[in-house]
Amino acid sequence: MVAQHREHFAAPDPRFPLSQSDVIIAGFPVDAQPSLPQWASVVHLDPFPDSEALETVARDYRLCCVLTRDETGPAGDLALIEQLLRHMAAGVQVVRVEGGEDLIPLLIQVARAVDPAMVVLAAGAGSHAHPHLREDRRLYSCEPEQLRDALVHPGEVPSLYGELTAASGLPGIDGIDPALPEDQQLWMRLATLAVRLAARGVPVLHWAEVLSLEQDLEALVGARSASAAFHPLSEGEVLASEPQLVALRRASPEGAVVLCLHNLSRDYGEYRHRKDLFPWPETGVLRELISGDLVVPTSEGALFSLELEPWESLWLSFSDEE
Repeated sequence: MVAQHREHFAAPDPRFPLSQSDVIIAGFPVDAQPSLPQWASVVHLDPFPDSEALETVARDYRLCCVLTRDETGPAGDLALIEQLLRHMAAGVQVVRVEGGEDLIPLLIQVARAVDPAMVVLAAGAGSHAHPHLREDRRLYSCEPEQLRDALVHPGEVPSLYGELTAASGLPGIDGIDPALPEDQQLWMRLATLAVRLAARGVPVLHWAEVLSLEQDLEALVGARSASAAFHPLSEGEVLASEPQLVALRRASPEGAVVLCLHNLSRDYGEYRHRKDLFPWPETGVLRELISGDLVVPTSEGALFSLELEPWESLWLSFSDEE
């Protein structure tokens, strides 16, 4: 089974064998055998189960687990490598390292010798070569300033599951009042979720989010998959904007560029920027990846502008990608 699993997931890029279409689903109850959405790609299992259900999951999804260094020194380092090899023997292809980030280059060397498609992720800020998981607790917020800070200064992160609310089982979002109407809470949650999926690195979704927001998540994950600009290693720059907006420029080395705009407010927002900083198509028409609509920004001399509705997210592609 393990050999078949590895053959099924050939490494698309030896530099980093995950793409913009990959997200990690955390908290998956494997023993309950619920159906996974077709757009899911990586499943995190903790603790790692020993059951027939595991074989079903392993046939179609990459498996992810956590490596934890419990002690320092050579003994702790050796124990971490042994953990890695045990997980790999069970079919795991993605591991998240806690407490042993300094060993990531060695762990990658060991892992790739056995499986070229193996992925080793840092639990902290990561680096250009080893991006971190986008599970920073500050990203679970409707506060634009907090979101921008998390994007500009990624730091240490909590457990893979974050903090779950007792009532709904969904991750708690700073700034959402439970007394608000349910539809407004949904729009607020989707706005902050779009920021998480637009960010550099590998996004993490909680199983409860998948169950509750599957159709909306499918649109966002599909939009992310549509452009190489969202590759986990692609550039991610936070741009200046109005206080209620979070603006992010994603760009791949091959030239794919997406401007991600998020309005974290119940009021309309407007975004302005210099035209010459983006590779405009000759038509001046941009494709909005989430909806698939064509958008024509307003021209204002050397600037362009766009209006965003309350809680709206726009991912605008400047490339001809299909």
